[in-house]
Amino acid sequence: MVEEPEETSARRREVARALLRLCASSRDIRDWLPDKVTVVLDEDPVGATFEYMDLHHPEGGYLVRVEDESRIEVVEVRRYHAPLCAEDHGAEDTPIHPDAEVGMLFAYLRGFPGKRLRCVAERPSYEVAIAPDGDLGNLLVPGA
Repeated sequence: MVEEPEETSARRREVARALLRLCASSRDIRDWLPDKVTVVLDEDPVGATFEYMDLHHPEGGYLVRVEDESRIEVVEVRRYHAPLCAEDHGAEDTPIHPDAEVGMLFAYLRGFPGKRLRCVAERPSYEVAIAPDGDLGNLLVPGA
């Protein structure tokens, strides 16, 4: 019997949580493991993850990812407040598509150690206008 993608994802998420719990029982990790932890998988969409954080941890929290069944990566996430964050160490605007995978976000952040990025999860927007034919008629209408 073949598992559905949702079943596979749910099973992998439970394995990640179990591994995190095992690692959290170690004093070295348990002492710094924060309460506001959200375990994520590489394929989780960034937009849905941010929406979850907004709903469950509106002031911020931590995304935790288990890599290679042994290494744990943690990303701090906090809501952007323009007046408060302006004084902060200058977060850089980083547009990111909401359908991008969390694994890609973690990989991208590794390229900026110690730097805070302000992720703007948005879908691309387009300007549209009626355009002159510009010889596209030959492409759009089959020749006789």
